[in-house]
Amino acid sequence: MISRVVHVAVRIRSELDDLEGLLCRIQEGFKKAKQSGDLFYLDGVALNLHGIYSGLERIFELIVINIDGTKPSGENWHKELLNQGKSDK
Repeated sequence: MISRVVHVAVRIRSELDDLEGLLCRIQEGFKKAKQSGDLFYLDGVALNLHGIYSGLERIFELIVINIDGTKPSGENWHKELLNQGKSDK
């Protein structure tokens, strides 16, 4: 059990490191967009924002798979993933 938790923690740490890199790229791209007025920099910012969303989603997937033992599926799996940890109160 502990080795599985350590493995999940390592994978989450790796995802967080990747997210940090994306955040730096977003900040730099936004800065360049403001300086130059070039909208292509904003395209890069948008792409990297999507990367952050995807990275967070991967982290949530890791957590629910290893805690609940199941991952949502179907058409609304993204929404179900976010709601999976909520209490039914």
